[in-house]
Amino acid sequence: MNNFRVLLTAFCLFLLLQKPAAQSVPPALETLFKQTLQTQRNTLGVKSLSAAVQLSNDSVWAGAYGISSTFPLDSVTPNHAYAIGSITKTITAACILQLADEGILQLDDSLHEWLPPFPFVDSNITIRQLLRHQSGLYDVITNPAYDAATKINLDSIWSLYNLVRDYMNPPLFAPGAGWSYSNTNYALLGLIVEAASGNNYRAEYTDRFFNPLQLNSLVLSPFDGLPDEIAHLWIYNPNNGSSTDAHSFFSNWNSFYSSAGPIGGYYGTARDIAVWNRAFLRGDLHSPAILAEAKTTVSTPNPASGRYGLGIMQRKFLNLEAFGHGGDIGYSSITYYFPEKDISITVLNNDQKKNSWALAPVVQALLKNYIDYQASVSTDQPISIEALNASAYPNPFTDAISISINLPTKAQDVQVVLLNAFGTALVQNDLGKCPAGLQNIGIEQLEKLPSGIYFLRVLLDGKALQTIKVSK
Repeated sequence: MNNFRVLLTAFCLFLLLQKPAAQSVPPALETLFKQTLQTQRNTLGVKSLSAAVQLSNDSVWAGAYGISSTFPLDSVTPNHAYAIGSITKTITAACILQLADEGILQLDDSLHEWLPPFPFVDSNITIRQLLRHQSGLYDVITNPAYDAATKINLDSIWSLYNLVRDYMNPPLFAPGAGWSYSNTNYALLGLIVEAASGNNYRAEYTDRFFNPLQLNSLVLSPFDGLPDEIAHLWIYNPNNGSSTDAHSFFSNWNSFYSSAGPIGGYYGTARDIAVWNRAFLRGDLHSPAILAEAKTTVSTPNPASGRYGLGIMQRKFLNLEAFGHGGDIGYSSITYYFPEKDISITVLNNDQKKNSWALAPVVQALLKNYIDYQASVSTDQPISIEALNASAYPNPFTDAISISINLPTKAQDVQVVLLNAFGTALVQNDLGKCPAGLQNIGIEQLEKLPSGIYFLRVLLDGKALQTIKVSK
């Protein structure tokens, strides 16, 4: 394991051991979220919706309404996993971006530097073009021959190499000459992860992300088995308006899930996806420079003037910038992170009649709940950075550090979080409600931290107002 991964794992473990007890979502906000999810499920007319919101204080609300199956009758809970489809692409992209951070590969490396030739694949295509869907490659998943072949023997295990080799057709355009969403890009990226790391992509995802972040529900069923609790997929027949429980088919479709692994083959709960998306897109897992590369987007024909970066979609909800992804695999899913609010919202659905774009109003409704709640509890004028006048001492620090802030007005919730150079939260101290005036907040037991650069982030009422660079 290289130094970057050692540090990441150590910091995540340190966070789990050192941070205070998990914060809770305010009851009034929980009530709003519950009511909204029930209403949205009824409006969409789907079998079930599962949703989760992770707030800036790390607390997570998760809710689920509807059914998984009727025989036997099984109502969904937040513990039910759903197939997340192309949200998986964010995991594949994050792995490639870490390999770039580590200097193992470069985003502008050409395919011939990492992979053997494939029919109809220009070996001069770059990793960046794969990530951003600018390769021009035909989408092998849409090949009718592929769909037929995976259904001949549902229990067979496919390789990514055979998928690309056997089901490619001529490209749509020259590399870099346009934009077209192609699942082939992420099959090739999965192969590059393996070539660059020397491990299969599943082990890399688990070691780099799932274990350190405790994302225990994220599994690839042909290799990890199905989740203990899984929301059954319902297939919609538009001819007669009926829906059929397709779990017996989808739960055994190993040929598809094995070949679609880094493209869109994973299962997970809404809670784990919300935590994942925030960790990734807040910057906990990568250097600021590489995350900025990921968030450099190009225009697409997607709804809502959506743009696409390196494995992530960009759009706006209620005029707030958001980064995330959607997924459609019979199941539909959507997850977005809102940097200005530092919250992540995920919605999952097990009813084929609604795709991921149809879930955007649910995300927006939950976001509005949060904004409305913030407005209801915040009666003071915004506090400026100049007025806050935060300072840290000693700097450099050894085993403890204090931060001094001047509150011009009272605050409902004051927090200070210590982050490493990669943006990973290590430990935090909460003062809760504070009156106006000078406040001093200490963070102790830091002697085990290695020497280096760190950041202290001040949050007032859930909003990050100032970040101070410190060193040890």
